[in-house]
Amino acid sequence: MKKYVAISFGFILVGYVLLVFSMLIPNELLTENVMKSAQELYYQEDYPSLYLKGAFLENFCDADYIAVAYNQRTYNPLTNALDAYNYCYNEESGANRGVRGLYVTFYDYSQKIYEHSHAWHGYRIFLRPLLVLYSVADIRWLLTSLVFILVILICIYIYKATDKFWAFLPFLFSIVYFNYQLEALSIAISINFLLMLIPCIFILYGCINGKELDYFHACMFITGLCSAYFALCDLPSMSIGFPIIMMLAFNKRNDFDKLLEAFKMTLMWFLGYAVEGIPKFIINEFFMKLEGASTVLIWYTGKKHGVGILNRFIKVGELLEEVFDIEKVQADIFWAMIVIIFVLLVIRKKYKEIVVKDIMAYLFVSMIPILWVIVMIIAANLDWTPFIFSTMIFAIIQYLWGVLEESFI
Repeated sequence: MKKYVAISFGFILVGYVLLVFSMLIPNELLTENVMKSAQELYYQEDYPSLYLKGAFLENFCDADYIAVAYNQRTYNPLTNALDAYNYCYNEESGANRGVRGLYVTFYDYSQKIYEHSHAWHGYRIFLRPLLVLYSVADIRWLLTSLVFILVILICIYIYKATDKFWAFLPFLFSIVYFNYQLEALSIAISINFLLMLIPCIFILYGCINGKELDYFHACMFITGLCSAYFALCDLPSMSIGFPIIMMLAFNKRNDFDKLLEAFKMTLMWFLGYAVEGIPKFIINEFFMKLEGASTVLIWYTGKKHGVGILNRFIKVGELLEEVFDIEKVQADIFWAMIVIIFVLLVIRKKYKEIVVKDIMAYLFVSMIPILWVIVMIIAANLDWTPFIFSTMIFAIIQYLWGVLEESFI
């Protein structure tokens, strides 16, 4: 327990100090690239389609992230590190209302201020320095490249954990199937992917090297801390599900112990998230005297903007209609099966023991991750309400995946 207390205090202190240092960068150094970013986004929609199975650019959140990183209410970096806000474009309609909020940061100060200070917005520690050098387009490519590097590293670690170079195909297939490689073009989504992928690497490292259970608990606790610090609660459930799935798939312990650990790791994530998030909530509400914290409570009780808990569950039906677009899914599955069969037939020439039964079993196993990615998408759209429920579904599905893979391959 003392270790976790020390980690918590150390993380909060270091995180705050880093934010203060980022606020010491003069805004004049950021202005050119922030203005360029505002102009680049101004004529785009908030969520422009990438024309591949519902993939889109998260321009709305990217504009918010840049605006929050740039805006400063005072000349005091100690308070600016705790503050966060952006200007809202007053027009309530229009496909680019969100991105115009960044544009009016420079050209129309009559727009109302929207408080974001309920969260730490830790992404500012690297976004502000990057804005000194690059505009939104270049930052997007930089973060996307980092996401791709981490995906490749995870595939390498999965191979090391199994000694089967096709074992990473379900993970890679799920990434490609749901266009994560395109969604990562957004700054906001990239940050959430990084919060998901980096813990996966540490979990896989622990599985390969036979680390004790306390190592996995600490990983999830720190992941919760990082999720509350860096992200704006866009897709926080991803940083729970994927690392736990890695533990379930590649840890050598027996199945019951792994399922029990999945539950404990989920609780450790929540503990880390609360330890990091609640102090900022309290500072914001009672010391900074800003509206950000109370605004979040209003949202999640459904009293504003129609995004309360019940409204979020209603969105599940709409989401499933998009996910289960039969024609697109059938086409995707058809081509995926052809590719996987081809790969396994090539493998068979080298490894004679692989037979048709193995190929069919692996095809079935490869499709299972689609289910847990669907659950992740649903959980992300519901935001933070069904974390434990969704994680238990991840555990059950991943358990079936592990049993099938061990039995047939």
